[in-house]
Amino acid sequence: MKVKIITDITTCIPMDMMIKENIGFVEFYLLIDGKHVKDYSEIDREKFMKEVKDIDPYPTSSLPSPQDYLDFFQKAEDDGYDEILHICLGTNISQALNAANIASKKIKKAKLTVYDCEIMGPS
Repeated sequence: MKVKIITDITTCIPMDMMIKENIGFVEFYLLIDGKHVKDYSEIDREKFMKEVKDIDPYPTSSLPSPQDYLDFFQKAEDDGYDEILHICLGTNISQALNAANIASKKIKKAKLTVYDCEIMGPS
């Protein structure tokens, strides 16, 4: 059985570990200067953390859409994974779980489990 683990970037798992262990991650978005950017791949995180206090207006975040989740789930299914485990933030602090659940309805071949960890990552 081939299993794919997918989480979101808020878990703050070191990138080298995610690559080594083949863990997929869904990014959240930041609104910076009126532009939505992915919170990992589209910004220089070190630079952002140094400059965030000076950004005006202060950046806000937004959730991935059901389509963002579906893209990840579908790719895992297309890559031949029999089972997909998505571990996500708890609903008590994020509605991302709802978007993942909506997307999960479209996956037909692989067994997909969306797991609410009921906690928040270190971010």
